[in-house]
Amino acid sequence: MSAIKILMVEDEIQMFNLMKMLMTPLGFEVAHSFSAADIPARLRAEAASVLITDFLMPGRNGLEVARAVRAEADFKTLPVFLLTSKELQHRETVEIGQLGLHYMRKPVLPQILSAKVKAALGNQEGPRG
Repeated sequence: MSAIKILMVEDEIQMFNLMKMLMTPLGFEVAHSFSAADIPARLRAEAASVLITDFLMPGRNGLEVARAVRAEADFKTLPVFLLTSKELQHRETVEIGQLGLHYMRKPVLPQILSAKVKAALGNQEGPRG
């Protein structure tokens, strides 16, 4: 079975390294982007099947990243996970639902994230985009 490719948008390298270390043994290949800029192009270049993005980042936040991804026809159904320790406002919660995002509060247990990613993919490991 080939690894499921994830693109993770995370501005904190320690958090990315921890998630990569914990997710790799669970069957994932985790690519990284420090920047929220041009994520649709990065998804294509990485042939990622899943996008995981932090909510609070310099420049663009996770919802803005998700909007840019959903604006692309190729990524209308791509599983997008928004991770945050932030208490969301009502309008943010509504938009998460409208964009079809998967929202998880930090700290995230890797086994739970793994199960949710695999469920969102319907156990299909092929790249999208």
